[in-house]
Amino acid sequence: MAESNIVAGSNVYLARTDDPRLDPDFIAQILDYDLLKSIVDRRKTDSRIPMLSGEQMSIVHRGIRCTFAQNDPCIGYVEGKGTQVKCINIKCPGIYDRSSFYGKAPWKGCNPGVTEEYIKEWTPNPEDKKRYRRPDMLPQYYIVDMISDEEMSRYTVDPGNDGVDHPTPPAPVYKKPEPEGKSQSYKIDPKTGRKMVVIGYTKLIYPDEDGLGNPIWGFVEEVEAEKQPQIIHKAKKIEKKKEITQIKKVLPKTPVKEIDPDFARKAEFEKAVADNISDEIKLTEIESDSIEADSTLILVDNPAELSFVSSTFLVSGIDHSLHNRGGAEIALIDDYKKYSDRGCVLVSSTLLKSGCKESNVQAWKELSQRQGLIRLKMTDRDYYEFAYDSGSRWTCRNMYGVTHVCVDDDDLKEIESLNDGLYPVSLVDDGESYMVLRKNGEPLGNLGISFVNLIKGLKEKDEITATPQVIKGVTIKVVDGKAEILGMGHLKFIEY
Repeated sequence: MAESNIVAGSNVYLARTDDPRLDPDFIAQILDYDLLKSIVDRRKTDSRIPMLSGEQMSIVHRGIRCTFAQNDPCIGYVEGKGTQVKCINIKCPGIYDRSSFYGKAPWKGCNPGVTEEYIKEWTPNPEDKKRYRRPDMLPQYYIVDMISDEEMSRYTVDPGNDGVDHPTPPAPVYKKPEPEGKSQSYKIDPKTGRKMVVIGYTKLIYPDEDGLGNPIWGFVEEVEAEKQPQIIHKAKKIEKKKEITQIKKVLPKTPVKEIDPDFARKAEFEKAVADNISDEIKLTEIESDSIEADSTLILVDNPAELSFVSSTFLVSGIDHSLHNRGGAEIALIDDYKKYSDRGCVLVSSTLLKSGCKESNVQAWKELSQRQGLIRLKMTDRDYYEFAYDSGSRWTCRNMYGVTHVCVDDDDLKEIESLNDGLYPVSLVDDGESYMVLRKNGEPLGNLGISFVNLIKGLKEKDEITATPQVIKGVTIKVVDGKAEILGMGHLKFIEY
């Protein structure tokens, strides 16, 4: 009887769906670049494909080749060690020390431990190079009978477990929404013959229902009567005319705000900071194994940019914090003095473009004395501070409206206590507030009223077209029992 060849430590994994790409547990085990790249491409047209983890996305972003590696696919992922480089191009200065590319930043070389024996072992000889991509020059092999027919008869072959070659599932076809017809503006009551109009809609039974309830009708003359305000005219009370004494009103003097004398040196501080920049790096080029997170500080211009950098670090799997709770610290320029002891300081291009303000002139003064700064190149985004009834909140928007909002730590009003760690969550609209759900769907609590008022304010001022059904891109980090919000909330609306 045939036995299964799946044993402990086997590289064969079972999928719970007909298409393995739809099984999140199966996808989570893939670390091959080509397979991950195909999954990312497929997900662009098929939303059923689950999202990749931060480690997997870092593999896709990094790739397996380097322009200085002589077309050698020398980059790969090693479990427990992250992305590893085994380059043998000793002519490249970055193989021993990447500071030649990134200045004095604390990055190590690509493959500083390379030896001559290692290079000889992995360098193809000239004959192999000639045969590369030349099938006619490669050695050919033929199947021959190496055992007798009698010995071959002792074995049985059962091809029934070779697997099934499933065709690529077709892309999902979404039904186009039917054009909305003109709503009935009025009707005639058959009993009285009076004209009626819609004055409201009944409340939906379930919170997840979409659209409007059944219309509520009212008579036109009654509605118009309610709209007209009732004005009660009163006769003016007759009083004895009093002698009017002119009293000169003395207005209190408005205190003159004192200007910080250091603000007059604004241009001097900005020039000193620009002169002290020794290198530049893009935000997407920072990797978890290329920086010393505990000694790195990233200074940004506003809370929206701070949350955007945090979202990028979450995708890249870089340990970080916003309140000095381990890893790379992301902070506003106003808080530079708190973290000035950090060894490596990156300054965002948005902050440099915005320049010194009177509110943070002291931070710029301290920063102007710092040598070896690194300019963090950021993509241009529309950061926007939105004011509403409960205060103001920083957001990101495009030409159509607000797309991302900052979620503050104070919004976690009713969250249960969690053990130390990272908890990626989704914020789901429940009709009255937003539930905080883990990746497995387990509820952790609800957001406070301030965040609900923010969404209502965005709708009232036409910054968004509808209430977002789900808000993604947020992670809760818990250290010593204290929780903080990482990332930036991405508004997701109902898609047809």
